[in-house]
Amino acid sequence: KLCLFGEIGLTGEVRGVVQADQRVKEAYKLGFTKFIVPYANKKHLSDLSDSLLKSVLFIKSIKELPKILFPKGNTNTKYSKKPKSLDLEF
Repeated sequence: KLCLFGEIGLTGEVRGVVQADQRVKEAYKLGFTKFIVPYANKKHLSDLSDSLLKSVLFIKSIKELPKILFPKGNTNTKYSKKPKSLDLEF
C-alpha cells in the first residue's frame, strides 16, 4: 500500500521526477494509499485533492527513509523475519 518514487543521486539526495502528479493518481487508482515522493515535486502536486495530498510525504534524502519506515528505531533487517506491518502515519 506504500508507493515510493524518485531518482536517487550518488550522495543520497532524492531528485524530482516528471509527471509526479500522474504517478500519484495512477498509483492511487491501483490501490496505493501512502506515498513517499521527492520534495522537489511538492509544487507539482498542489492540484491533488486535499485528502490525497494528506497521504503524501516528501523527502529530500534517502537518509530519511529509515526514520519513516521504522519510526520506533527498529532497523533490524534480518531476512528470516517479515515485518508484521508498516503502520505509517503521515
